[in-house]
Amino acid sequence: MKNKQLKKILAILCATLILTGCGASKTRETSREDFIPVIPYSETLSADEEKADALLKEMKQEADALYTFGTPYAVPEWSDDAYADTKLYSFCRMLPKGGDLHGHDDTMISYTRFIDVIRDRAEICLEEGDQYGYMYAYDNPDKPEGCVPIGEALDNGTLTEEELTAFLTLAGKEDQRGWDVLHARFAATSGVHTNEEIYKDLYEETFRNCVDNGVILAELRVLASPDDDVTVQRLTNIREAYYRVRQDHPEFRVRVICTASKNLKYDEDQAGLILDTAIRASSLVKDEFDPAKPEEFVIGLDLVSEEDTSRPLKEYTEYLTSEEVKNSGLKLFLHCGESLLNTNDTVIDAYTLGAVRAGHAFNLYRYPELMEKYAEDKVAIEVCPISNYRLDYVSDLRLHPALSYLRNGIPVCICSDDGVYLSTEPLVDDFYAAILSWDLSIGDIKAICRNSITYSGLPKEETDELMKTWEAQWDEFIADIAG
Repeated sequence: MKNKQLKKILAILCATLILTGCGASKTRETSREDFIPVIPYSETLSADEEKADALLKEMKQEADALYTFGTPYAVPEWSDDAYADTKLYSFCRMLPKGGDLHGHDDTMISYTRFIDVIRDRAEICLEEGDQYGYMYAYDNPDKPEGCVPIGEALDNGTLTEEELTAFLTLAGKEDQRGWDVLHARFAATSGVHTNEEIYKDLYEETFRNCVDNGVILAELRVLASPDDDVTVQRLTNIREAYYRVRQDHPEFRVRVICTASKNLKYDEDQAGLILDTAIRASSLVKDEFDPAKPEEFVIGLDLVSEEDTSRPLKEYTEYLTSEEVKNSGLKLFLHCGESLLNTNDTVIDAYTLGAVRAGHAFNLYRYPELMEKYAEDKVAIEVCPISNYRLDYVSDLRLHPALSYLRNGIPVCICSDDGVYLSTEPLVDDFYAAILSWDLSIGDIKAICRNSITYSGLPKEETDELMKTWEAQWDEFIADIAG
């Protein structure tokens, strides 16, 4: 009886203490909003931007309804066109995106436009064997037996659109490793580029594709050659294609970042030999569209290849920090961190080598203190959402680390990488995926687009000029959205 009475008294005391707040946890003087991180951007929104932001929320809700449990979120699938009919996708098409700062050679082009260029000018090998599905320019002397004109094969049913898509893109890779398929696609299309006119036309169509998708600056990685003449000719052909487009779109700019491979076949001496040609070529090939005001055409250097099967950046330190590179005036835009391996620390190498932008930097999240340095020193990250998904670095773009980079003040640019192999509409699909997966606001999008000009390889005078062009496009776009 005494125990029951004691328990009753204790229960009454506890209840009294809770009601009076004594001896109990007080409600914390914070709200849930204090714990929701905000992506930092400096400007306040105009009235029209506020209205556009409200409309954007509705667009995201409409698009979100397309995705059910078990379907890849926000990534346009090969056979599903429903996303393209959403208001959000139309928004992404019209969006003035600024620059696309990470694309490779002429693979920045969409799959459909690539086919439009080569359809009636190239052949495809349909004979079973090592080169089954390989494509060749008509006049390529190395084409094997069993090649048929692509257009003719499509017209008579020998080749279906689905088969061609599978030959050229990562569609249907199923359980194959993404990079293995991508390497195969590189090889399958290399025979097309032996024809100089096709080469130039592919670049022209690539640049027109950029303009159509709201891009006013394309900074592309171009593989240099150990032969000076070949590198100069390659750059000259690209410049000629660029001039054709700039005749119609005077605001459009193209800049080149010359690359060498860092795969196991290329040690520092061999890669340096190739990048030396780029340095020499950079002084010979300028942007002279306006003869009275010549500008740099080659702006930087990079080393490329699949990271997990290549040499680490640190093996090229002596060359990349050499006086020759420093005196060239070319900046370093280095691929790094495109890896899931715990041992991959190339994001550190890129930073210590003085890279002004980092390509991918997917695994930077592993290094919190380094993230602070990237933010502090404004080392921009070229994020390629669809590429990272297709190459198996992330299974759901909602989990992509780029959102944490944005929230922590690191400049992020959305980029396309290899549109033709990814079967995307370059940058349109990337922005669609990013906006929906990361729940980006109008302010976030504006900051990202600004970054693509602010952190471009252009000198200040050109940056200021291009920024004014983009700002005018943005204001017009927002006015249209807000109605």
